[in-house]
Amino acid sequence: MEVAVRIAQAQLAAARRTRREVPADPLIGLLHNSPAWTYSVALHANPGHPFDPGRVGPAVARLREAFGNERKRLSIELVQEASPGLAEEIVAAGLAVVDRPPLLAMRSETVEAQPAPPQVRIRVAHDRADHDLVNQIVAIAYDSAQLRTDFPVDPSEGGSVLLEWNGAPVATASWLAVADGIAEIAGVGTVPAFRGRGLGTLATRAAVLAGRDLGGVRLPWLTPGDAGSERIYRRLGFTTVGTAVHLGPKH
Repeated sequence: MEVAVRIAQAQLAAARRTRREVPADPLIGLLHNSPAWTYSVALHANPGHPFDPGRVGPAVARLREAFGNERKRLSIELVQEASPGLAEEIVAAGLAVVDRPPLLAMRSETVEAQPAPPQVRIRVAHDRADHDLVNQIVAIAYDSAQLRTDFPVDPSEGGSVLLEWNGAPVATASWLAVADGIAEIAGVGTVPAFRGRGLGTLATRAAVLAGRDLGGVRLPWLTPGDAGSERIYRRLGFTTVGTAVHLGPKH
């Protein structure tokens, strides 16, 4: 439970550095300038501490309005162990549980570099031109042209790795902003024509190593999108430290 709470607190601290805040105690909305709604999120404003159930309904209403004014879907992410009972109150306020994936984490010091196949080159995105390639891969992998982020100049604010197959960029993975040595691994993607070749595993490992060596990430964490990606992450050494709860509007 302690690790899960630390991750929730670090997620909040990191997100607050790059997003506009919408106070809505016991929640906080964090709006990103990107038009893609997936980069904006609401979190528990004080993970690891009790909340007033009577304030949840008005908080959800406030966030619905703020996100709606920017034409963004309200998405709330919680760590169950850091906010016990909060998800149930949010559901009572009219939202629904969209997903409940395991919260996976590992100690980065346990990860060792492994040689890549001869046709694969792995490198860190060092400038905006490299980051443009990262954005292109993510857009293709997730089939969304809106999934673009700005180049993080300081590795403590995040970074990405690029995988090239005979010189062509085909896969990527990123670490996000670092807080207390903790950072999320995200944006793991491979262009469709090159899937099934182990590139997602290579990219995830490379992001963990680069985040550790460049950004000081000691505890990388993530939530798998499906059973296949979960198997990849567990093979790398990620283990369950809690449960994430993702909530959004009822369909």
